[in-house]
Amino acid sequence: SLNLTSELNRFATFYTWPRKDIIFAKLLAKEGFYSTGNFLEVQCFSCNGNISHISVNDMPMALHYELFPHCRFLKNRCKSLKLVLPMKSSIPLHMLLFPHLQAMRYY
Repeated sequence: SLNLTSELNRFATFYTWPRKDIIFAKLLAKEGFYSTGNFLEVQCFSCNGNISHISVNDMPMALHYELFPHCRFLKNRCKSLKLVLPMKSSIPLHMLLFPHLQAMRYY
């Protein structure tokens, strides 16, 4: 059994993912996720939050926060990055973290 507190060990769980998605898999591992072995399903090692259909178009940190805001790993990661996350906001987190993406809205 792997020690999933290690980012490297989490990244190792993505060995079955397509080579073209390897950079995204590295980002998922950095944000606390590991591959469950089911197609496109990831889980946080800390809060056990499960996302069944992750997409390369998703922003892992924002999605992690939106779905599992009480995750201890995520809170510590945000603290180390000096990010102050809102308690409740009508603005989606990815817009707060990446405001330049607002211009990419589809109408």
